[in-house]
Amino acid sequence: MSTRGFTLIEMLVALAILVVIAGVLVMSMAGAGNEPRLRREAERLQARIDAACERAELSGRDLGLHLGEGSYAFSKRRGEDFELQTEAPLAPYQLPADIRLQLDEPELGPVVSEDPLMLCFASGERTALLLDLLAASSDPAYRLVVDPVGSSRVQRRLPDSREWIDWKAAP
Repeated sequence: MSTRGFTLIEMLVALAILVVIAGVLVMSMAGAGNEPRLRREAERLQARIDAACERAELSGRDLGLHLGEGSYAFSKRRGEDFELQTEAPLAPYQLPADIRLQLDEPELGPVVSEDPLMLCFASGERTALLLDLLAASSDPAYRLVVDPVGSSRVQRRLPDSREWIDWKAAP
C-alpha cells in the first residue's frame, strides 16, 4: 500500500508563495497612510451636517456648525444666541490628533469658533461651506462641499494634483 503526500520542496514552494502574497498585502496597506481615516472622518462630518440640517427642518429651529482646527460642534439657535449641543448625534467631536480642518477664511483656531461658521435653516436651506480635511502632505486631502440648496458631497485631491474630484468617482 502506497501513501502519497506532499514533498518538502512542494511545501516550501507553497509557503514561499504565501509569504510573497502577505508581503504585497502589508506593503499595499502601509502605503494607504491616513487616507482611509481621512475619508471616514469626511464622511462622518458630512453625515452629521446632513442630520443637523434635517433636524433643523423638522424642529423649526436653526442649527449652526462651529469649527476648530481639530474639532467641531453643533449649536441650536436660542433667540439671538446659539447654544452648543451636548447630546448625540450633535455632541462636540474631537478629530484624531493627526487630522485637521482648514477653511480659506477665516483661519481656524485650536478650539471651536464662538459663532457658527455654517448654518442649517429651518426652511431647509444651508449656508455654503468648503471645508478641507488634511493630514500629512503625502496623503490625499478631502474636501466637504456643502451647497446652499441642501446637498453635500465629499471630494478628494491627490497630493500631486490641484484638481478636486468626487471621491466615489476617484480611481
